[in-house]
Formats: sequence, C-alpha cells, structure tokens
Amino acid sequence: MIDNNFVKKIIIPGEYWDSFIYKKWLILESMDGTLRSYDWEKFITEELDYSNNELAYNCAFLQGNDLYRNTGKSILFKDSEVKNLLEEKFKRIKNIDIDYYRISRYATFNQPTEINNLTTDIGIYNDKLYYCNSDGVFCTNLSSRNINYVSRNINKIWDGYVQNLQVGNYGTIIMSAASDGLFDLITNENYNDEHYYNTIGGKTIEHNIHQLSSNHSSYCSWSFSSILSGSFVDKSFMIGTEYKYNDNVKLKCGIIKEEKDIFNSSIKDGLLFSNNDKIYRLSKSKIEKVDFKQYQMNNKPFSNLEEQEYLFEDEVVSSAVSDFGLIVETTKQLLVFLSDNNKLVLADNDEEEFITWRIFPRSKRYINQIHVVYDNRIEIISVNSDYFVNQKKKFYGSSVHDLK
Repeated sequence: MIDNNFVKKIIIPGEYWDSFIYKKWLILESMDGTLRSYDWEKFITEELDYSNNELAYNCAFLQGNDLYRNTGKSILFKDSEVKNLLEEKFKRIKNIDIDYYRISRYATFNQPTEINNLTTDIGIYNDKLYYCNSDGVFCTNLSSRNINYVSRNINKIWDGYVQNLQVGNYGTIIMSAASDGLFDLITNENYNDEHYYNTIGGKTIEHNIHQLSSNHSSYCSWSFSSILSGSFVDKSFMIGTEYKYNDNVKLKCGIIKEEKDIFNSSIKDGLLFSNNDKIYRLSKSKIEKVDFKQYQMNNKPFSNLEEQEYLFEDEVVSSAVSDFGLIVETTKQLLVFLSDNNKLVLADNDEEEFITWRIFPRSKRYINQIHVVYDNRIEIISVNSDYFVNQKKKFYGSSVHDLK
C-alpha cells in the first residue's frame, strides 16, 4: 500500500512481461511473447471521471510535462494559493482498477504482434520500436494508420546479445552487451562521425553499429548526449561529449571519464547511475550525488558532491534516475527516493513478488510514470510530487531545466 497523496496508479489485470508508452499509445508485452497496443489517451479521456479534476488527471497520466512547461513561463507556483489548490487537486484524484474488457475496447490491433522470445529491453524512436532479447536486436514500425499499430513485420538488426538499450536524441541507441562491451546503433542513415569514434578508440562492427568500448557493460544511460556505462563486475565509466571547431567545422569528440574522475575516488562496491545533470553512486551504506555540466567537459564538469547515509539491507540489482527521484531495485524491494526527500516502497517481494519495472526519463509526456509488472497485473504509477520541488536544490532526481 503506497501512502503518498501525490502517487496515483491505474491497475490493468493480465499476465505481462513488460510495457512501453509512446505518444498516445500503451504497448503491453504479454508472457506469451506477443505485443498488444492500446489508445491510452482515448482510454483516459473517456473512461475516467474527470469531474473537477481534469488538470490533475491529465498531468498525472497524459501530459507529465505540462506543469513543468508552464512554470517556466509564468509565476504559477509563486502564488501560494494557486500552488495549494493544485496540490489539493492531485490529492483528490483516485487510484483506478479496471477490468480487461474496459481496456480492450481501446485496442489498436487486429492480431497481436508475435516476437520470438521475451525481451530484455525495449525502446522507441521516430515511430520504430526496438527491442533486444537472447536472439539479438530487432525493430518494427509503429503506425496508427495500420490495422495493427505495432507492425507484425519484424526486422533483425544485429546478432549481438544485448542486455540493455537506451534511446537517445537524434536516433542514437546505446546498448550494453556484458563482456562484449558497449555499443551504439545509429538509426539515421545519413549520420557519419568517424572523428567521434576515433577519439574514444571505437570501431565499426557493421555499417550502423559501433563498439564504443570493449569494457564490460551491464547497463547504460544518457546524461544529455554523454553516455554512462555501468557494470556489476567491472568499473563504470562515462564517455563525455565535447564539441570543437576545426576550420569552422563542428566536430564531436568523446572524452573518457572514470569513476575516480567523477566522484574523486573509486570504491569496490560502488554502482553508478545517471540521467542528464545528476550522477549517483550507490554503495552499501550511502548514496552519493554529483551534478554534471556537459558544457564544462574540459573544465570541472562534475561538481557539488554530496552524500546521504542509507543502509541498503539487501543487494542492489538495478537503478535508474528520473525527474521525480532515484529508483532502486534490491533483491527484495523496489524503492523510490523522491525529489521531495520522502521514500516510497513501491513493491516488496516478501509481500508480493514483482517481475519488472520501467520509467521513461527521455519522454516528455510520461516522465512522471513508473510501470511495475506483477504476476497478474501491471500498475501504471504516476508520481506528481516533483512539480512542487525546487529544481535547483533537490538531491534526488534530475532537474527539469525549464523551471526557473
């Protein structure tokens, strides 16, 4: 039971493995190895009882960036009465349990899309869905004009065994492939930047796939256009991005930063995770944070090292950073360290085992959501407390730079 007035959820029954939300479409991966899509926007607007809470429901489940965008252009939160009214609206909206019949009315498929094996990760860019599993990396088209929003025609891109993939801006997908290293996939056929790969010692594997590093990579994340590669068995590192000019030609360069460069030290059990301007190091007894300024890559890009004591009772197995906070999965629990300095226990395996979870830190509309999958349902959870937090001072969560 989540005891937080700013955290709301919609529960959909079924046996699922993973999920993704993109534009106005919800894509669910079932345990039978199929993908099904639904018109999420239509479902929210037609099925929920908005009453006087339309703004709160829209921000919670459809337009997670709306209040961020507005506060950067107005004095919305400087007026305490307006701020208090908005807080009350979020507190009033309810958790929603729906049956499968209700969600199936908004299906955007005639037949589900079959995939060969359950995915290890999913990403979407420019109306193409990319996924990886034990057989390699694949993609398929997304189109609302087709009878199946998720095309049933699947193309194999690469044979590599990828554990984690992250979609970045301009069509670059980074991929962690364990002992094979860190790779990128360039979806823009016109993109060619050999200078960047030369600066980091990368090499071309196929015409649009490059090995960025041969060091072990368990997971990866974006910090603006820089890349953090983390490992459970080896050292974590960052490939920082810097731009230089040569004869008025803008060149992209890569700069390798090790853990000791980021945190002024290297520890044996430290795990690094990042998103945009925040990098975290998790160890057994504390959480450390540094601010990252990519535009200062060659002049102290890492600053404001801070730490908070926290004793993890169980082993950390995964983590991710979103605007609303730091999400940490241990062997027993799914924790969220919120940007308002509260802590949530989203799931506890001693009470009920969860299968997987996902956030959408590169999204605009769904940056405030976390999806948690259980044996018999998926919970689409909206976290709305970060709207009311000073973005420049928070310890947990990446900063929303539109806020002033």
